[in-house]
Amino acid sequence: MAILSTEALPNLRNAILTWGAAEHIVPNRPIVGLAILQQRQSEVAVAAGLAKLAQSTGPLQILSIDFLSIKYNIFPLIANTLPLLRELSVGMTLGDGSDFDEWLSERETSVAFHMFRALASIRLRVSKWKKLGADRRALVEGWGAACPTLKDVKFYTFRPPVSDRPVFAITYRRMEQDTGVSVSNEWTRLEV
Repeated sequence: MAILSTEALPNLRNAILTWGAAEHIVPNRPIVGLAILQQRQSEVAVAAGLAKLAQSTGPLQILSIDFLSIKYNIFPLIANTLPLLRELSVGMTLGDGSDFDEWLSERETSVAFHMFRALASIRLRVSKWKKLGADRRALVEGWGAACPTLKDVKFYTFRPPVSDRPVFAITYRRMEQDTGVSVSNEWTRLEV
């Protein structure tokens, strides 16, 4: 791959790139929106890649990223490296026997959500998830308590290869109601 000069594309704001290209193009450019096309599995490789993404002068606010079946929780890595994200979309291709619930450690994820400073929307898309219909309100409420800016959480499944049309989706939205005395933060579940 030819290395792009650091002076090239000085005003690039949004990009769809592979990990390798992102690691070379994102640093020192004002990229605010990024979709990574390629899957990465190793925690060390993901951490190194996220460190490069954090060098955006944007700063990076919107990230879409996909993973193969992994054995660690990605949220602490992302939150620690990119705390100013506003929108995060995480895709996971699960093999047979993989369970998203095991991967999504409630305690670790809630702790990670404390590090996000501006996260308003998160989307979790999974190739297979037997218990997607289960009520995740407690999990979402924990994330919302840890990250007051969070307003929208969507869980959905898709059929590989990845498509934009979900097979099944559940969205939780934080509805704020001003009662005159206090502001209530209720999470509403919407099914598609």
